This record gives sequence, C-alpha cells and structure tokens, in this order.
Amino acid sequence: MLIRSRFFAVCAFSAVLFAFTVPFAQAQKPALTKSVDEPGRSPYFDQGKGTCDQLCFVTFKAVPAGFRLVVTHASVVFYSFAGSEKFVFLQQNPLTYQQFLPAPGLTGGFDGTAYSYVASSPVTFYVEAGATPQLGVNRTALNSSAFGSISGYLVAIP
Repeated sequence: MLIRSRFFAVCAFSAVLFAFTVPFAQAQKPALTKSVDEPGRSPYFDQGKGTCDQLCFVTFKAVPAGFRLVVTHASVVFYSFAGSEKFVFLQQNPLTYQQFLPAPGLTGGFDGTAYSYVASSPVTFYVEAGATPQLGVNRTALNSSAFGSISGYLVAIP
C-alpha cells in the first residue's frame, strides 16, 4: 500500500512540475487592419451633359493625381433617330481602351421628334490618374443632348 501511495505521489509531483515548465497559452489581441482601398472609403460620382452630332461624348472630371478610378455603374440618356444602329461605350481619354455597355440596357420611347433612350448598366472600368472618363454614344440625333452619370470609387496608388 505504501508503494502505491508513493507511486501516486511521484506522479502528482511530476504532473505539477511539468505544468509549470510548459508555458501557458495566452490570449492574443487581434491585429487591427484597415483596407484603405475599400469602396466605401472613397466613393465617386459625377454627371455631365454632352452635345451630339452623330457621335456624342459626355465628358467627366479628370481623375485626381495619386488615384485610380474604378467605375462600377454607368448610365446615359440620349436622343436618336428611329431604327438607327446604336451603341454606348465607356472610354478613358486619352484613349487607351473602351468598354461597351450591354445592349439589353437600351430602352426608349418616342417624344414626337426623336426617340429617347436610356442605357444603364453595372460595369467594371478603370481610369488612371489624370485621365478623363467619357461616355460615348453613336448614331444620335443632330444637335441633341446626352446626359450621363458614372459612379464607383477611388483607389489610392502607392
């Protein structure tokens, strides 16, 4: 009996000794992070008017230095002759590339002199610092107008 109690005493002592040699796991504070390019931190919206003569451009303000504009939605209202082939595009000026807005977003109605159209679509389009975003429309009525808007967010360029 004495041998058994000594055995348990040695085991208990070893367990206590082992417990103090192993470091305790301490709770760590979470690292604080912040996304500086989060869309909600630098929202962007601009609207403009363009005068049309077969081809129409609505030009927006230039992108500020040190930023890139990510356009997430573009829309335009314009007037056109009935039956004309029409397409709407978004481009960067100076012209480096274009993106066409999907044709299914094109709807319209007759106002007595010409057909009015609305094109509105989500897009993903990038405009570099110092460049000017433009919405373009082809085959519009002579001396008509187009009204456009773009929205998105600015991303800081390191």
